[in-house]
Amino acid sequence: MRKILAILPVPVFVVVTFFPCKAAAKTISLDGNWIFVADPAASFEAGDLARANGIPVGVPSSWQAAFVDRRDYARVAWSWRNLTV
Repeated sequence: MRKILAILPVPVFVVVTFFPCKAAAKTISLDGNWIFVADPAASFEAGDLARANGIPVGVPSSWQAAFVDRRDYARVAWSWRNLTV
């Protein structure tokens, strides 16, 4: 199994397509705890996220529902989690 880091700008709609293979198909839920970081200057790159001070947020959710101080935030944000495929 490989360990990958899923990095997605927020809000996100994820569509994952797996090509048929001999192994049985398996579904991986993306629900759970993700790390959220606001990026008001839109200056982050994927490599910067490892050093960012993120806040855990439950998914499915929105940052407006999860964080009172972000209810009116409408700029760039990042959300990610680790998963094994």
